[in-house]
Amino acid sequence: MSPDEGWFNGYQHEMQAFYESLAFGTPIESNSALASDVIATIYAGYVSAERKGAEVDITILK
Repeated sequence: MSPDEGWFNGYQHEMQAFYESLAFGTPIESNSALASDVIATIYAGYVSAERKGAEVDITILK
């Protein structure tokens, strides 16, 4: 375990962005649509690997 593991994982940045959004009204950096797109992309990578590298369509939310 790294002494700066929390920093490398991004938790501190995540919390700072959240509090700045609340305090100053800055736009949020991510949302559930982005999270869904990331999971879909990762899953497509697994499916592609199972299919020996075949291209896999990804449904992206807007």
